Amino acid sequence: MPLDLPQLWREHWLLLGSGANLICVYCGEDVEEHLATEDHVIARSWYPSSALSQPKWKAPSCFTCNNRFSLIEDEVLRRLALCINPRDPALRKIVDNVKRSMDPRFGRTPADQARRLSRRRAILADLKDGISPSDRGVLPFFHRNFREGSRTGILIKGADLEAIGAKWMRGIHFCQFGETVPAGAALGVHFVADDVARQAFSEIWGHGIRLHRGPGVQVAIFDAAEGEERSTLYAFQLWHEFKLYGSIEIGGALEGGH
Repeated sequence: MPLDLPQLWREHWLLLGSGANLICVYCGEDVEEHLATEDHVIARSWYPSSALSQPKWKAPSCFTCNNRFSLIEDEVLRRLALCINPRDPALRKIVDNVKRSMDPRFGRTPADQARRLSRRRAILADLKDGISPSDRGVLPFFHRNFREGSRTGILIKGADLEAIGAKWMRGIHFCQFGETVPAGAALGVHFVADDVARQAFSEIWGHGIRLHRGPGVQVAIFDAAEGEERSTLYAFQLWHEFKLYGSIEIGGALEGGH
């Protein structure tokens, strides 16, 4: 006997399984699962050797964002690595890898050799002598080098540092709170001297969250929410010297509370 089946409607819906599209935590666009990448929020190449065995923060990313940030991270690290302490055993590998990336002798093909040489020339073109910590635009870290006699500075683009700071905040926000930063949120990236940071944040960090990924990689988070408004402050410290502060404001600024 024939089965009495319901007629097909013009449109039907199926409940999606775990293979549903993902959202890139950086640009907020939908990404098909098979096209999504698992991005290291803080690039693996930035971790000191003392922290390589620690778990890494990872977040879903589209290929475009992953590739764009990878280029920025490599460019910025080449410049920062010239400032970190090469005598620190935990940082020596970072310095050595950066030097190799600019040495054409390690190129595997003529094209690879040309790329390495181009990186070296770009760095050399952006060196400047006669730099002092009090000069306008000098960032408030690596002053140890000045005390040890260095007077040479390396140019670094503010837009690249801001892009990395925003990436770290969006990625850690996803890893810590399980949600992406919504469109329209206000993100700020700041570089301030230690005494200014202590004065501005000393009263609130005691209520915050501190995350460690081994020696040389630390993140402090202070999160405050009231209704639909949320304010989150971030403090990143790498290699004991490079410090970046950031903020995310969702739904407007808050007035106190934690």
